[in-house]
Amino acid sequence: MTINYKKTAWNDNASGYTPITPTRLNNIENALKSVCDGWDSVSQKTSSGWRYMLIGSVFVGWYAGNMTPTSANADSVGKTISLPVKLVNYVATPVIVEPNDQSTVEARLSGMIYITKQVQTSFIVRLMRDNYAFLDGKTYYFGITVIGSTS
Repeated sequence: MTINYKKTAWNDNASGYTPITPTRLNNIENALKSVCDGWDSVSQKTSSGWRYMLIGSVFVGWYAGNMTPTSANADSVGKTISLPVKLVNYVATPVIVEPNDQSTVEARLSGMIYITKQVQTSFIVRLMRDNYAFLDGKTYYFGITVIGSTS
């Protein structure tokens, strides 16, 4: 995917500033649209749940997974997620935690998801109960957005 993008040199100083114009804003919008339109055609999908792309040394990825506590009275459950490429530096943000069955609203709304033990090739995603509701033994689904650098 090739994006024809002409970078704007933005200035905000006493000697002059760069005005925000429709042309400059459309330049940004068009580049974003090109990236979004091209995502499916150039992103790589792995059998382990990753969908990602590399733009130079920048990694942009999405992981979809699930985990199930081993008992109905579990305090927490964790899962090690292997990265599809080695990253030198990255931010992993987990989103959307919910059980397969909507009848467990209390546990779904009281749980906390977070990332721990980040290394260059993996991290651990953890789902933990709050102080009054146990995880109920059902399967919890989650997604994780990761942005990072390979160098």
